[in-house]
Amino acid sequence: TPGTIFKLTGCGGKVNIDGTLTGLGTEENPIAFTSLKDDTRGGDTNGDAAASAPHPSDWGYVHFNTGSTGTLEHVFFGYGGVGCSGYDTYTMLRASEALVDVEYATFDAYRWNAVYSAEARLKIHRSKFRNDLSDNPMAIRNAGSRLWVDARHNWWGDASGPYQLTRNPFGTGAPVTDLVWFLPWAVHESGTEVNQVLVDGPKRV
Repeated sequence: TPGTIFKLTGCGGKVNIDGTLTGLGTEENPIAFTSLKDDTRGGDTNGDAAASAPHPSDWGYVHFNTGSTGTLEHVFFGYGGVGCSGYDTYTMLRASEALVDVEYATFDAYRWNAVYSAEARLKIHRSKFRNDLSDNPMAIRNAGSRLWVDARHNWWGDASGPYQLTRNPFGTGAPVTDLVWFLPWAVHESGTEVNQVLVDGPKRV
């Protein structure tokens, strides 16, 4: 439902999907996954007035497990990515051998990874990542070896596009790993694009 706010906290603040999750917000009323301490969305839920403020890694992640599917539009992810055990991946959105489509999402205030993919068919389009966060965390980490993450048409925080060691080493936007296809990217936060060419990329995304 547009405007739905999920406020999560600590190691137990995780959403695991084993079936299908469809979350369709709107530009005016996005769906939010955020910290319990985030008073800017849904008010002072924890009832402590200004005594607490949200920080990166306040809660865990949304995880699409093996075989699950998802469609997310106009969604905010912020202040997540806590890891409390050796197998956690320190991310806000995680997809493992799942089929997930994301559009018009905003990823903010993360510490290690905004998105983590493990052999998922993951598409993230027309979304926004920050390039001015502390320690320059990874926007999209693809831990798989077979499938590319389709991350075209996104704003990476700078007109030069995302930093990627081999395919865009001069980009100063939020960084991504290998096997993330990011061309074309938006050159303005509004989503404006121009013609762009890279010499190497996937045969199929």
